[in-house]
Amino acid sequence: MSWSVFASIALVHALGVLSPGPDLALVVRQSLVAGFRAALRSSWGIALGLSFHALCTLLAGAYLQSAAPGVLAALRIAGAVYLLYLGIRFLLAEPIDGEIQPSDPSRDFWRGVLVNLANAKVAVFFIAILSVMVPEQTAVAPRLGLAAYLCIATGVQFSLIGYALSHFRVPLERLVLIERITGAALIIVALNLGVEFWGSW
Repeated sequence: MSWSVFASIALVHALGVLSPGPDLALVVRQSLVAGFRAALRSSWGIALGLSFHALCTLLAGAYLQSAAPGVLAALRIAGAVYLLYLGIRFLLAEPIDGEIQPSDPSRDFWRGVLVNLANAKVAVFFIAILSVMVPEQTAVAPRLGLAAYLCIATGVQFSLIGYALSHFRVPLERLVLIERITGAALIIVALNLGVEFWGSW
């Protein structure tokens, strides 16, 4: 794999991270509601989830599409259900009275992992991009290196976004609005995934 191919993939990936979606919505929510540390943990959770998508695409993408379509379908359904569940939880958030309670570190991290894994569009994005841009003759080692880069780049980019947003001072009474906007966005994504899945059958 040439450096020009790597640079092209890196650019497309960076733009993809900035595109609206569940991952970005979660980082924005964590930054403004729970603070930078929560956003940092969720960012690296997202990065771990993304590494799974990247590895599956780089090492077994063609096989999964042809030999195991049922597995992909089950993952898409489970992902849509989880995003819907999380969206409803955020949408029904209660107003915050007094001080903001510290968030649970492990929950922040695993929420990031699950939100990314639940987003079937990440898998579609990688299958569409990597299967086209990565030459078929590319050895396993460069593929693993590319997956590692995509994971680290995702964590760094979302961490920087979280750091920048965490410096905004949002009044407590408006935090619940951010929660509900995030919830509505996740519900819309979940319903959209469901409609796309239904239309594909």
